[in-house]
Amino acid sequence: MRKLKIREEFNKNFPNVVNEINSDNYNFLDTKENILFLTLGGSYAYGTNIEGSDIDIRGVSLNNKEEILLFRDSEQFINEATDTVIYTSRKIIELLARMNPNVIEILGSVERNALYIHPYFENTILKNKELFLSKTAMYTFGGYAAAQLNRLNNKLGRTDEEVERENIIRSIKAASTHLKERYDVDLNEDMIFSQNKNGFSLEIKDLSKEKMSSCLNEIATIFKDYSKLGKRNKNAIEGNKINKHAMHLVRLYLMAIDILEKGEINTYREKDHDLLMSIRYNEDNKWIKDNRLTSYAEKFVDELENKMKIAFDNSKLKDKPDMNKINELVIKINTDIINDSWRG
Repeated sequence: MRKLKIREEFNKNFPNVVNEINSDNYNFLDTKENILFLTLGGSYAYGTNIEGSDIDIRGVSLNNKEEILLFRDSEQFINEATDTVIYTSRKIIELLARMNPNVIEILGSVERNALYIHPYFENTILKNKELFLSKTAMYTFGGYAAAQLNRLNNKLGRTDEEVERENIIRSIKAASTHLKERYDVDLNEDMIFSQNKNGFSLEIKDLSKEKMSSCLNEIATIFKDYSKLGKRNKNAIEGNKINKHAMHLVRLYLMAIDILEKGEINTYREKDHDLLMSIRYNEDNKWIKDNRLTSYAEKFVDELENKMKIAFDNSKLKDKPDMNKINELVIKINTDIINDSWRG
């Protein structure tokens, strides 16, 4: 961090985090070229951190000239020891255009959460973040929430085959809009996915080799979520991670509702802090009891999902991102990289 000046607001809000980031553990940041943006992820970003919470750093760096001219992309840099992920400019725009919740959230609550902002990032991506917001939020955030609920149900011991099959089908249906937009494949017409007492059935109609390969890879990823239960489930129960799953389930719905209703990315959940911490600590056993979601919790989640659907119906956001304008932004950024004019 010797090369990057940490924002005064961040210094004031997170002195302990600053001390850690300035330690030798983060020396790798000094060797990373063209960093445009660094911000907090995880519980510190949401305002749900407690003593001992991990520090998660998320960031963006520019692609270099060679990557632009040779059509290559390293996509992201990961330092596992510190849970730091830095996306390339090309990859971050791709993920933002797809309304990926884990990436959309890093553009929210920037004044509080960002530890470094290069003026070029502020004048390009931050200035144009509304380009990426669309009603797709219901499908992406809702899909993540559905997956979170599935993982939660499994970790709560509801792992019998029938429930697991239902969870997998639900996750695949949640992904159907993404598959339609990305591969022009309709799960209801081109790929018929069903379940029976013996397992799963997949009927594939007229698909090209490329589309079939891509779709099967997407579906395989969903199945992988259900192949790692066992010991991990037990550890989740003993390690009190179940409550965190429940908390993030609610947070995802709340963020989606804000995006759809207000066109705002509110990563820092100040007004929801007490609610989220109540879930994290399972206050009065109101949320989880006997290794199951309580009826109160199930009703609360159903109400949030309904509220999200109403927000979707009434949202003033466009149905999907304007890719023409996003592509114009990409052209500008890539041109500035080649001409080395982004430095100002």
